Amino acid sequence: MRIFTTALFLCALFSGRAYAQGALAEASSAREVAAYPVTGPIDVIGAAPVGVLDDDLGKAALAALNVSRTQCRTYAEGFSWARSTDAFLEHLPVIARANT
Repeated sequence: MRIFTTALFLCALFSGRAYAQGALAEASSAREVAAYPVTGPIDVIGAAPVGVLDDDLGKAALAALNVSRTQCRTYAEGFSWARSTDAFLEHLPVIARANT
């Protein structure tokens, strides 16, 4: 992963699922995210107003400069271990039904 940094903007090049957590970490640090539209960043960022996904990473990085850092932080705060646990527990009945 290559990273370009300035005092006000960080653009991490995310190219796959392994970097989904990285994209979320950037948002939680109130950093804009620019990434390729691939599995991982699509799952975490999607259409949320916290980053820009584009096949042209230069275009995504420039567009991400207009993203609100406050929105980045607020969006990331919606992800938590409690929320992950709840999602896991909601899927247990589905798994149990599939095995009967």
